[in-house]
Amino acid sequence: MTEQRILAALLREDLSSFIHKTFHTVAPARCYLHNWHIDAIAWHLSLCARGEINRLIITVPPRYLKSICATIAFPAWVLGHDPTQRSITASYADALAVNHARLFRMVVVNPWYQRIFPRTRIDAKKNTETEVTFTRGGYRLATTVGGTLTGRGGDIVIVDDPIKAQDALSKPLRRRVVEWFDTTLLSRLDDKEKGVIIVIMRRLHPDDLGVELLDLRLMIPDGSLGAVRECRAKTVHCLTFPRAQLVRMHIVPGRDLMDRPVAPKRRQRNTGLEIRRKPAPLRHIVSLRYPVEYIA
Repeated sequence: MTEQRILAALLREDLSSFIHKTFHTVAPARCYLHNWHIDAIAWHLSLCARGEINRLIITVPPRYLKSICATIAFPAWVLGHDPTQRSITASYADALAVNHARLFRMVVVNPWYQRIFPRTRIDAKKNTETEVTFTRGGYRLATTVGGTLTGRGGDIVIVDDPIKAQDALSKPLRRRVVEWFDTTLLSRLDDKEKGVIIVIMRRLHPDDLGVELLDLRLMIPDGSLGAVRECRAKTVHCLTFPRAQLVRMHIVPGRDLMDRPVAPKRRQRNTGLEIRRKPAPLRHIVSLRYPVEYIA
């Protein structure tokens, strides 16, 4: 077996390697720094693709490749294996959603992708700024949190950064995100039991979406919108990566201001809202009314 065939097989079977290749495709001028948290994210996303996990919450600081992993590489990898899969991705801003869609398109039209997934081809009749449809019926649809999805459904729903940092301080805006998730997004799953919901976000507030999803059981849809949901033997998997932990373990040396010798006041102003506010860990503030698996 030639090296090229070995590489193709690795990219087809290993999502972490596929993420690495995706990074070089969408950010060729950047230096890729591989870390164990990418392997952990890739492993759990691959379990979602196989149907072994269908409810996953990942909390990770900004600039740690969460969008490339979950919103760009993962849908491309899933569609490569099954071109009939339909995925919906949502972000807090239209510009962000459109940019993620553009980067996704860069991957699936690339020659290396088409070599390893020859059955997955874009349908030229439906290739828009926010929707990429494939010849076998699958698609990736990008929308914004709060946007309408009337008449659209999917097998996998991915929410990437549901609220921006400034809005996280507003209780009405936080509630608006939760209500949209409950009344609009949950109903878009084609199969309420087997469909996959992935929320990947940064922690910005003690009462942000990640906590609300667990505390209100919104990750367990039963078809009755707005109602308290009964447990159906599901487990919500929570994968958490606090920034302080990543820096303390020197996973990415020099990656953050906290890893540099700066004055305390300056460090507090520049290390991000989620560090200044220090949101409580998910495991410490939710009432565990149904099975929850934490992987810290």
